[in-house]
Amino acid sequence: MDWTVLLISVFFGLGLTSCSHAALVPREYHHVNLPMKWTDAQHYCRLKHTDLATIESMEDASRLNRPSSISSWIWIGLTDDPKSWKGIMGNDANSWRWSATGGTSITGYQNWQPGQPDDYNYDQTYCRTHHTELAMIENDEENSRLTSVIPPYYVWTGLYRVLWRWSDKSSSSFRNWQSGKMDGNNYCAAENSQHQWNDLHCNTELTFWCHGALKVKMTVVRVKIQTNADLSNPATNTQILQQLAAAQKDQGWTDFKLGWKILPRKQEKLTEPQCILNL
Repeated sequence: MDWTVLLISVFFGLGLTSCSHAALVPREYHHVNLPMKWTDAQHYCRLKHTDLATIESMEDASRLNRPSSISSWIWIGLTDDPKSWKGIMGNDANSWRWSATGGTSITGYQNWQPGQPDDYNYDQTYCRTHHTELAMIENDEENSRLTSVIPPYYVWTGLYRVLWRWSDKSSSSFRNWQSGKMDGNNYCAAENSQHQWNDLHCNTELTFWCHGALKVKMTVVRVKIQTNADLSNPATNTQILQQLAAAQKDQGWTDFKLGWKILPRKQEKLTEPQCILNL
């Protein structure tokens, strides 16, 4: 006897596009109790959810339901990648930029003093407040003209940087640093049980917060089974599912589950049962 079935495999971590109104819905946070380095945690969250957690308000922070067994720091999605600003004039979100244009350097010209920039005790409040018409220096000629008219001590130029950025590229400026904890020498952020933040070495292995629902992708495959077995028998159904699941695992497929149900009959055309295997 031939039985035609639809095999529907749902794989977690392989993503559906989010709805257009998702920004209006509070973020869904998930604690992952797997200690990892920050970049590994980022990869995991992007694979299984949306990204490492973005926190835009204290209301968001209050929804981080920390397990009572976890007392250490937990990674969040805030980072200050030194490759985008230390020793180069890059074009990433937190690279150095000119206040006159709000943009990064056009020419890539730089003339840092040895050992700079070190981001030590860096304060950009003045530049960000006054934000226009401070000097731009894009080549040696402009630098020479500037140094010919300034006194022999440090003065402000129009170069500033927006410190730290969220892994999911969010533009949120919300910050909740623990007093005295951000020293500028580490570039990945974690939160404590009071939802205060600290910068830690990115290779530290911590558990982490992801945001976004668990991603799901459904794949439908039509399968024809030739058997004399009674597919309406629950024991037979279970055995078939176990065999199909084992075959998929042998192919390297993980994080899936199978189920099945009877398809509606079309009496005028079908003479045999139609079944759907699904999650």
